[in-house]
Amino acid sequence: MYLFGIVVAIITGFISLVDILFDLDQFGSVTKLLVKISSLLFWASLLYLVIRNGKRK
Repeated sequence: MYLFGIVVAIITGFISLVDILFDLDQFGSVTKLLVKISSLLFWASLLYLVIRNGKRK
């Protein structure tokens, strides 16, 4: 599960970076929705990794 969180964070972080560089929101409402979902998944996976890492110690 920890590996899955890392993979999700990397992929969604890459999508967020592409959105910042190329402004994907201008391509329509569906793309805007996908970018927002990607951003939500990015922050959720980072929160999971922080909480999961804190429980291991």
